Amino acid sequence: MQANAPPPNVHMLAGQYTLGAPLSMHRRPIPLWQPPVLLAVSPIGLVVAVLAGSSLLSAPRFNPSILVLFVLALLAGLSCLAAGFYLLKYSRFRAWECDAGFLELNERGALSAALRWDHIQTVWHRVKVSTYSRGGTRYEHTYSVQGPDGKEVTLNYPDLWQRIEYEFVRLHLPQALATIQTGSAVSFGGVVVSAQGIASGPVIYYYQHRTMPNTKPPWQLAWQAIPWITVRDGMIEFTPPERGLISYTPPIFARLSDVPNLCLLRALVQALTNGQMRWIEVPRRGISVENSQPEVQ
Repeated sequence: MQANAPPPNVHMLAGQYTLGAPLSMHRRPIPLWQPPVLLAVSPIGLVVAVLAGSSLLSAPRFNPSILVLFVLALLAGLSCLAAGFYLLKYSRFRAWECDAGFLELNERGALSAALRWDHIQTVWHRVKVSTYSRGGTRYEHTYSVQGPDGKEVTLNYPDLWQRIEYEFVRLHLPQALATIQTGSAVSFGGVVVSAQGIASGPVIYYYQHRTMPNTKPPWQLAWQAIPWITVRDGMIEFTPPERGLISYTPPIFARLSDVPNLCLLRALVQALTNGQMRWIEVPRRGISVENSQPEVQ
């Protein structure tokens, strides 16, 4: 069998869920050296903790330095051990891209998800922002899809995610354009798109596709009032901030986590502006999957 060739169970599952022929396998984007290195380093910390503990118990006087060494070594050893096992399990997941959909196998090789392209109802790009007390901010990007049953499947496979975005745009952009042409608007949760421009949406989303009313001040922008659209740090900015000598005007923006189907929004904006609208994605920080802009011929 060739390397990365679909095993028999993948062919069987692809046929069972009418996904077409398996095309390519995808791995989660973590360095292969991390799990074994962490598992190899963890005994060092535990051995140091044992030696420090023995020294602490046998010492005639209490030594706070040895206690600190014991605690730090024990925490380091246990942390490396836990992280190593977690990453080892995480790295064993596999996803198979097929003609008509995808399937994912867990660390035991059992099926964890299977979905056709035309059954994907929503695609999500959520960003968790963590601010540290000593300064600095971390942005953790999570990508998931939602099928007809409402269950979300988290997918951290960069190349597969690009295919998902492409297929989602290919299948849903014609209907979105037809809706706009009838004079209606297309809702993306916190953002609504019409032939006239972009406005704030009536609802915002939070975990597991549940919605809540958008209590923020409403806004509306005509196409000609939008110089470009920038995606950065978990936000979509529709106007840049204005910094004057005296006053500061913040940008008009929406949170990525409140805007489902971001790839369709991007494609719809490009289609309605005949490709003239600049869509700028600032390189993402934190844990992320870099996506290229899907193009539908």
